[in-house]
Amino acid sequence: SAMPVDNMQMHNYFIAELRKMAPYVANADLALFPVDPHQEHFIALGATQFCSETHPKALVPMHCWQQFDLANAIGSQIEALGTRFIPLHPGLTFCL
Repeated sequence: SAMPVDNMQMHNYFIAELRKMAPYVANADLALFPVDPHQEHFIALGATQFCSETHPKALVPMHCWQQFDLANAIGSQIEALGTRFIPLHPGLTFCL
């Protein structure tokens, strides 16, 4: 379905800012990216565009309001872009 006009304006702003920062974060080892279930059928849009522009080696979704299934559902789209997707589950911790 079509994106509402106000969302399209924010989308265009996001793309412009993403392209400004892409050279500085390109090919990062790990990206943590917000995946907001409130975005409904656009839930993967920001993360896929981020991966397309910056090519991180791995991506972990964040800020998904404990809706792990919805956040994890974008995994195949992320991996199709050549980025490893690290799925979320209750109790997941990271040591960096």
